[in-house]
Amino acid sequence: SHRAGEPVEHLQPVISPDGKYLAFISSAHNVPSSVHILKRDDKNEFTVEAAHISLPTDTFGVEHIAWSTDSKTLAFNLIKFWRYFYQYSDLQFYDLEKQKITQKTFGARVGDILFAQDDKGVYFVQNIPGSKQLAYFDLTAQKIRVLYTPQRLGTNMWSLAYRSGSILFIEQNS
Repeated sequence: SHRAGEPVEHLQPVISPDGKYLAFISSAHNVPSSVHILKRDDKNEFTVEAAHISLPTDTFGVEHIAWSTDSKTLAFNLIKFWRYFYQYSDLQFYDLEKQKITQKTFGARVGDILFAQDDKGVYFVQNIPGSKQLAYFDLTAQKIRVLYTPQRLGTNMWSLAYRSGSILFIEQNS
């Protein structure tokens, strides 16, 4: 949480595919970012007074969130430190029905996240030394598969989206 009176930013609002939930990242100066989920109230509005879930992110914070297509799971990347100075981020799932967080990857360096349209996996941008690559986490096999690695070092990649059954992303060579 943050001190009263300090400004707070609410980032990356994402409405669940069924329209019942709004998830967003909350960030304040010198405080780890956190994930919040609001449920629509009886007036069809998202209010803090309605069902409000705050996910515990007692680490460095969260940068990316995404809903499963069935609206039952929120994926996010949780940033942590190892030995006080190594930063990494891993894929986490929050199950709305069980109200439970599950860590899916370990040391994967997860960036942008996008659920597969069949909910059998998650696409994500993976940070690798000197660059980024497109990867897929298979929920059945519980393994990461690299789908695309740019040929040039220093390539930046972000903004995963679907269009006509294909995954789109922005790639920038520096």
